[in-house]
Amino acid sequence: MKPIQINLTTMPCISRRIACLLMTGTAVLLLAFSAANFRLHRNLKQEIALCRDRIQRLESVPPAAETSKTEVGEEEIRNTRKLTDFVNRLIAKDQFPWDRILDAFEENMPEKCVPGKSFPDREFRKVILKDMWIP
Repeated sequence: MKPIQINLTTMPCISRRIACLLMTGTAVLLLAFSAANFRLHRNLKQEIALCRDRIQRLESVPPAAETSKTEVGEEEIRNTRKLTDFVNRLIAKDQFPWDRILDAFEENMPEKCVPGKSFPDREFRKVILKDMWIP
């Protein structure tokens, strides 16, 4: 048998301990990363389930637009009173034929169309309509 002719100083020597430590450290890191991902996945799954429950509850409740048709807020009542007072003051001035204007306005207004603002111009010759909407 011939002796092995290897010069150990020219070959890199990696001990088995170092290799085992590196492999064990890598495995621990992978396990920790996997556990963190699993926990995150579980939390997100619970959040998705909660959102689905909320969506189902909201879909079972009638829309707010349908319920608010019968209810009138205090602010809307105050705004209507202000506009009514303004129109009454202008009618009391007798400077503009409001009764004829309002009659024509009611006759020509399409159904379900709600005027927001109506006021005369500075010379009281025309009526300006603003903010028309359909509920």
